[in-house]
Amino acid sequence: MSFLDTLHRAVRRIARDVGAEARSLFEPVFAIRILQDDGRVLVLDCRGRELRLDRRFGTVKSGERVLARFGDIRGIVVSHSRLGGGHFREEMPELWTVTLSLGWFSRVHVGRTHDDAEASVVAARIASLTGKPVRAR
Repeated sequence: MSFLDTLHRAVRRIARDVGAEARSLFEPVFAIRILQDDGRVLVLDCRGRELRLDRRFGTVKSGERVLARFGDIRGIVVSHSRLGGGHFREEMPELWTVTLSLGWFSRVHVGRTHDDAEASVVAARIASLTGKPVRAR
């Protein structure tokens, strides 16, 4: 077992034993922030990654790279999960993920957040810009 594995197990043990206050110190912060929304362009910040949806060009871009075209998007998916695994699962914080579904095994990851309302608002803004439906999973 490596040093990092041992350290990770120790941190998880401390978080479990001390309680919710200690756990909140170790949990990562996930958020999707709306930087710009003027009806033509939607700019999102997802943990330092800027995603730009442009109605005029019908594109989803990260930096200069085109990730998808509006015509290729089948829908916006909001899915729910929890951080952690095993018997810690019920105690760990909720996580909401927003993705753009492009087909069978193709999707664009928009971002994750701990706030269900934030995920819903972002999905609704994307839907109104692209004209695509939102699905919960």
